[in-house]
Amino acid sequence: MRPTDISATVRRKVLERDSMNGAPCCIFCGSPHDIELAHFVSRGSMGKGIPENLVCLCVKCHRTMDSGSNKRSRNEIRHYVREYLQLMYPGWDENLVVYHKYPDPTWPKCPREDCFANDRGSCGILTETKDSENCAFYKEKT
Repeated sequence: MRPTDISATVRRKVLERDSMNGAPCCIFCGSPHDIELAHFVSRGSMGKGIPENLVCLCVKCHRTMDSGSNKRSRNEIRHYVREYLQLMYPGWDENLVVYHKYPDPTWPKCPREDCFANDRGSCGILTETKDSENCAFYKEKT
């Protein structure tokens, strides 16, 4: 599995997190129809397939955010998604949801033994929150 792929466990977590009355909906417009998981930092930019980088968007909002011709609408959705992720994950920073083959070695080690960040340096979210429960690199069990 590549770092940009979305596991079944992560998919389930994001769909549950972005649900209203038990049904996944677009976090921007509220539509419960044609819901997709959208990477905030795109897969092409090495955005990870982790809850801290994913939101539920309807097809229309997803396309607008990723490649809409109306720059104002695109920026409005991206700004909203950024604020939403910051609210969901205190200490969130878009630089922390990008896969780095060689992360900064000065980052602290994650105390979780099963955290795969320890193989590569460490977790940036842990740097901010000191909370291994919110570690962006925590290896999900699928």
